[in-house]
Amino acid sequence: MVITSLDLNFPAQKPPGHVRFVCISDTHTRHRRIAMPPADVLLHTGDFTFSGVEHEIQDFMNWIASTPYQYKLMIPGNHELTLDLPFYQQNAARFHSRKAETLNPLESRFQQHFETLGFKLFDENSQIGERCKAIVLSKREQNVFYLEDEMVTIPGTGIKVYGCPWMPDFHQFAFMMPRNSPELEAKVNQIPTDVDIIMSHGPPHGIGRLDIAAFTQEHVGCELLTQRVMNTNAKVNVFGHIHESFGTCEVNGKTFINASTCTLKYQADNPPVMFDLPVGGAEMDVQP
Repeated sequence: MVITSLDLNFPAQKPPGHVRFVCISDTHTRHRRIAMPPADVLLHTGDFTFSGVEHEIQDFMNWIASTPYQYKLMIPGNHELTLDLPFYQQNAARFHSRKAETLNPLESRFQQHFETLGFKLFDENSQIGERCKAIVLSKREQNVFYLEDEMVTIPGTGIKVYGCPWMPDFHQFAFMMPRNSPELEAKVNQIPTDVDIIMSHGPPHGIGRLDIAAFTQEHVGCELLTQRVMNTNAKVNVFGHIHESFGTCEVNGKTFINASTCTLKYQADNPPVMFDLPVGGAEMDVQP
């Protein structure tokens, strides 16, 4: 039986023989404002910055390394522009070296929106991709694991976690490919079948209301991801990206968690989501 945030039965202490996970996503530099509960493993499914500039990434890495969790697993999201190196090499000037008068209308609206929230979207330094990638890889000695098309097994548990940042294209941000394209399918199909937890930045398509976009009221998740998750042994798929669809859902014995911390107004109002997974698999409990 899966216990969700609608129930009051989630145990204050994890059951014997279980690992407690805490999930957050889309924190957008608000990570220090989150009341983080006790757990064993922290999962962050991307968009920890606004535009992936070096100081945002460094601050987040300092924070996550300092958290008391035994292991911290993270993936990038579409806002981590500098971590998708091929994308950034082609688009650095579009985001980080542009004067206001050279922005297209969509980019200008993004800039104005983020600046009203007190954040600078564009930065003059366009040569930070390699340095930023080195920063996110620099904390492994502190058990911070950056996963980009990679799986790790949590020591002593046998629990396997895979990180997949790729999602269908939306206004040409990082880690995006054309919807249902062979390129995106190849990335998604790298997810192994023998996995317990799948961390993706974007949601799968059509799982409850976890991928409903407010501005269209339509499902915007990835169809290829839905197919792949359903064809694996995964017990849990954790993701974010669609801030307004925070919540959990169970389908075909699998638990899906939209762990978006920030709302549409980029306020860190949604609580972390916890679940307990027994060592060796089987059922789990889920709760925001």
